[in-house]
Amino acid sequence: VVSNEKRKAIDEAIAQLGFVPNPVARGLAGGRTLSIGVVTQSIDSPFYGPALRGIEDELDHAGYSPLFVSAHWNPETEARCIDVLRSRRVDGLIVLNGRLSDQALKNTAKNLPIVVTGRTIKGPGLFDAYIDPWKTRSAALREGEWFSSGDLASVDEEGYYYLQGRSKTVINIGGMKFFPEEVENLLCSHLSVTEARISCRQHAHFGSISIAEVVASNVTSAELLGHCRRNLARYKIPAEIVFVDSIPKTPSGKILRR
Repeated sequence: VVSNEKRKAIDEAIAQLGFVPNPVARGLAGGRTLSIGVVTQSIDSPFYGPALRGIEDELDHAGYSPLFVSAHWNPETEARCIDVLRSRRVDGLIVLNGRLSDQALKNTAKNLPIVVTGRTIKGPGLFDAYIDPWKTRSAALREGEWFSSGDLASVDEEGYYYLQGRSKTVINIGGMKFFPEEVENLLCSHLSVTEARISCRQHAHFGSISIAEVVASNVTSAELLGHCRRNLARYKIPAEIVFVDSIPKTPSGKILRR
């Protein structure tokens, strides 16, 4: 027990010398570095700006400091980034939309807690989450274990799963539903089309109708509609073809949905 006189003398010496405790030394003494590694894919992307600021603010409130690295959408680079962060003895990792395999992240989570965004992974030491809108763990998990990502898939007789699309992008034409990706892929199979996007427009009788935006050359809308009629069910055929110069994309390169 330190006496009051001794404590007062130490406090005066700290104030006089301007001593600032070394967080690394304190962390090593306590078995922690009070730092969290944050793996982004492109640190200069506008998509990550709000997320990184939010992570920094929340970690600061908890007494932690973030260490940011960029993996540039490359699994090998991401693995090296994680190795570097582990060598810095971070207390945990946050991986934003990573490209490493689920198994690689599970192996890392055996020795280091990890939060992963943008996918569903089940395993000890792992928690997956979406940044916006934020949900608590109890609200995000289904039946206490699984997080619903909104991806829809089918499975064949041999047990193979095939991703069809996302629940939020399903198009409903008079009660008949389909995924926009199916029509987009068909349009892009035409030699004159380089990109395509299917979206909806409100309709008085059907609720909505589908509109196709395409980036193409040397082709008419009638030709593309004929291509669709030969290969699609009637309700999946776009009501209109609109030629555009480009298709809007998200920072990660995916089609921006309206």
